[in-house]
Amino acid sequence: MVSLEVQPLRSSFGKVFMGAAGTPTGPPVDDEFNRVSFLSHFEGANNGVNNAFDDGSASNHTVTANGNVTQGSFGPFARPDGEWGVDFDSSDVAPISAADSADWDFASGTFTVETFVFPTKLGTYQPIIVHWGDFSGNNIAWSLNLNNNDKWSFLFKIGSTVYEAGVGDAVVAAGLNQWYHLAAVRNGNNFTVYVNGTAYGTVITNAGTINNCTDVLRIGAYHATYTWTGNISNARIVKGTAVYTGNFTAPTSKLTAVTNTKLLTCQSNRFVDNSASPHTLTSSGKIAITAFGPFLTSSVYDPAVNGASAYLTLGDSDYLQMPAQTIPTGSYTLEGWYYIIGTGQGQTVISQGSSGTSNRTFFGMEGGQFTFQMGNTVERGPTIFRNSWNHFACVYNSSSASLQGWHNGVSTGSTSYSGGDAENVVTQIGTLGSNWGSGYGLTGYITDIRVSSGIKYTGNSITVPTSPLAVQDSNTKLLLNMADGQAIDSAAQNNLTLVGNTKISTGQAKFGDTSMLFDGSGDFALARNTTSFQLGSGNWTIETFVYAVGVSNTPYILDCRSSSSANEVVPTIYVNSSRLEFWVSNGARIQAGEDLSLNAWNHVAVCKSGSSTKLFINGTQSGSTYTDNNTYIRPAYVYLGLRAGKSDQSWNGYIDEFRVSKMARYTSNFTAPSAAFADKGQDV
Repeated sequence: MVSLEVQPLRSSFGKVFMGAAGTPTGPPVDDEFNRVSFLSHFEGANNGVNNAFDDGSASNHTVTANGNVTQGSFGPFARPDGEWGVDFDSSDVAPISAADSADWDFASGTFTVETFVFPTKLGTYQPIIVHWGDFSGNNIAWSLNLNNNDKWSFLFKIGSTVYEAGVGDAVVAAGLNQWYHLAAVRNGNNFTVYVNGTAYGTVITNAGTINNCTDVLRIGAYHATYTWTGNISNARIVKGTAVYTGNFTAPTSKLTAVTNTKLLTCQSNRFVDNSASPHTLTSSGKIAITAFGPFLTSSVYDPAVNGASAYLTLGDSDYLQMPAQTIPTGSYTLEGWYYIIGTGQGQTVISQGSSGTSNRTFFGMEGGQFTFQMGNTVERGPTIFRNSWNHFACVYNSSSASLQGWHNGVSTGSTSYSGGDAENVVTQIGTLGSNWGSGYGLTGYITDIRVSSGIKYTGNSITVPTSPLAVQDSNTKLLLNMADGQAIDSAAQNNLTLVGNTKISTGQAKFGDTSMLFDGSGDFALARNTTSFQLGSGNWTIETFVYAVGVSNTPYILDCRSSSSANEVVPTIYVNSSRLEFWVSNGARIQAGEDLSLNAWNHVAVCKSGSSTKLFINGTQSGSTYTDNNTYIRPAYVYLGLRAGKSDQSWNGYIDEFRVSKMARYTSNFTAPSAAFADKGQDV
C-alpha cells in the first residue's frame, strides 16, 4: 500500500494523462516530487560516461579532462528563479544575515513574516527568521522559529514581556521531511501564526509596540548556539501589510515582491535579496544554495533548457585543458558561472599562462575575493560567496589598455593594463597548472565558460543570464556548457562521478533503453551532493532496480559511510550470502528472508515510516521490521555500487532507476513500479 503521508503543499496527484485509446500523452507526474532529492534513470548513450566534454563553439577545441572532473545536472538554471532553497547544516552556526535596518523594526505596525521550511530534526530551539539580539533578554524584537517543544511559534517582545503566538500541535504530529508554509502576521492588534494557510495555535492580542533591535537580521541561526536543520525557501518580510487576514490556500509558486516587501530571499541560485530595495546579505560556512525547493516542477529536467555543470574536487588534480591561445590575442571577453565549495582562499576558474610572465591571464578567487588578473595587474571585486552560484564576466580592452570585471551583474571597476596579449600557452579550467603554480585548484562547480574575441560588455552593470549561454557570433572561441553527461540526476541536485569502467549500457534495461553497468571490479558511481542523502529523523525511502550477474564477496548497492569500517548513522544496502541486508550504525538491521534472484530485475526499497524501517523486494516485505529511532546524518560520501574503500566489494551487474525520497512511499506490501519513476511534479 502506498503511504498517504500528509503533504500540505500538494497541488496535483500522481497520474498519467490519457489520450485517444488510452495512450499516455506525457510522462507521469509525482505529486511528492518536491521531496525527491535524487533520481537517476541511467538513460543515456550506450557506453556513455560523464567526463567527455565538448566545445560548442565553431573552434571545436579538444577538451581534455584530468582527474575526476565530472558533468551533471546541478547548474545555475536547474530550477527557475524563485524556486530554489537554502540548505542549513546543524553543525554550522553561521546564518544568512543582513545589517540592522528600519525595515525590521515593526513597532506597532502591521507586518507579515513568511517562508517555506523543510525540517529534518526536532528537540531544540531552531530559529528561522530572527531579529533577536542577545541572550540576556536585551535588544530583543521578534523571532519566527520552531520552539523547544517542537511547535511553530512567533516570539516578540513588548516592554519587558516576551509573548509567543502560535504554539499549536507539535510538528512531530504532522511529520518531519516535508515542506511547510509559515506566516506570522500582525493585523491590527492580533498576532497570528499560519501553518499551510490555517491559523495555528494561540492568537495573541496586544496593542503594544514591539521593541526595537539594533542587531543584524538572521536567517537559519541565532548566534553560535541555535541553528536550523533542514531547508528554507522563499523568505519574505512585508512591513506595513497583512498579506493574510484569515485562513488561505498556501502558495504553490514562488513569492514575489508585493507592495511593502522589505526582504525576499532564499529563492534564487545565489544569495540575493529580490525586494525592490535589496539589502546586502552575508553568508559563510556550510549554508548552501540548493535546487531542493518546495514547488512541484511542471517540466522534466532537460540540459538544453536547464543547463548543467562540471564538478571538480581534487584541487590541482581535477581540471580541464584546452589548446594554446584559446583565450585569443587582442581584446577578449571571459564569462561563466562558478559555485565554490572549497575553503581555500585561492581557487582558479580559468587560466592561461606561465609563472612570472607579464601576459598571463587568471580569473578566480584570490584572498577570498573576485580576481581578474593579466600579468601582475589585478582587478579586484567583492568577497565571493561560497556554496552559491555566481556569474562573472571579464574584459580585456586592448585599445584602452584596461581590465574590467563584473560580478553578478555589477562592475568591479576598471584597471589600467599595459602588458601584451594573453600568453600563448594552454588554457586550463579549475587550476593554474604546473607551468604556473600550484595550490589554486578549485573545489566546486563550473559551467557556461565562454571565451570571445572582442568586447562583449561595457558599463557599470550587465544583465545576469537567465538561461545557458550559447554561441553569440563568429567571435565565440570557446563554449563549455558542461551538458554532455550521460548518467544524470533528474532532480537536478547531483553530479555523478563514474569511476573505473562504470558506464551507461544497453546490455540490460528495466525501463527505457539503458541502465548503469558495473563490472564487479572496483566500478562505482559517486554522488556529489551528500545533502540528498541527509535524511534526518523523518521518513524516507531509498529504492532502485538491480540486476545481479553475481553476488560473491558481498557486493554493495549503496554505501554512505566515509570508510568501510566507519560506525556512522547512514544507510547502507548490500548482498550478503545471496541475501539483501540493510546496515546502519555498526550493524546489519534487516536481512532479507530469501535469496536475491540472479540475472533478473528486482525492485529493492528500504522505507522508514515513523520508527519502523522495512525492506521490500518486488513489493513484498522481506525480513523483520527494524525499530528505527535514528537521526540520519549528512554522509561524507555516497557510493553507488561499492563498499566504501573496498574495490573488491563492488556491484556485479546493472542498476536502473535509483530514487531517494524524503518521505515514506511504502508502509506495507505494494505492487512494484511498472514504469520509470516520474521526474516532474505536475502538469500545466
